[in-house]
Amino acid sequence: MSSANIVQRFSVSNCLYNR
Repeated sequence: MSSANIVQRFSVSNCLYNR
């Protein structure tokens, strides 16, 4: 379940980075 946490965090980071 640790993988899901990383994916979710990556998604948020990508959203902010793509801002």
